Amino acid sequence: MSINVVTIEGNITRDVESRAMPDGKTVAKFGIAYNWKKDAPAEFFDVTVFGPSADYAAQNAVKGRRVMVQGRLHQRSWEDKTGQKRTSVGIVAERMSFWPPRQNGGSAPAQVPPPPAMASTPEMSSDDIPF
Repeated sequence: MSINVVTIEGNITRDVESRAMPDGKTVAKFGIAYNWKKDAPAEFFDVTVFGPSADYAAQNAVKGRRVMVQGRLHQRSWEDKTGQKRTSVGIVAERMSFWPPRQNGGSAPAQVPPPPAMASTPEMSSDDIPF
């Protein structure tokens, strides 16, 4: 078994796009930009969220807002209109924390509702760890 875990803190680059899937669950997508050091150029990722967390993102993810995303990397492959094979790497979010926005341009933060309950992680024993 491999480990695929990512945690990124940055700014949302576009408002969330949200839609219902055929099974009735919600999927939401937004972009995030972060700098790994002060003078480095920003790096950009697409973030996808499912279920109750997608509803939470739809209510709170707005362009410019600061967010911390925890999840896993996901690589997607497709052919473009010219037949070229393309790939992109995005993040499938499992947890998000939004920094409160400022109200009316002032310094007092707004209240942010708590995130939805997350599914618990199954218990693991030392025999389950591959090293």
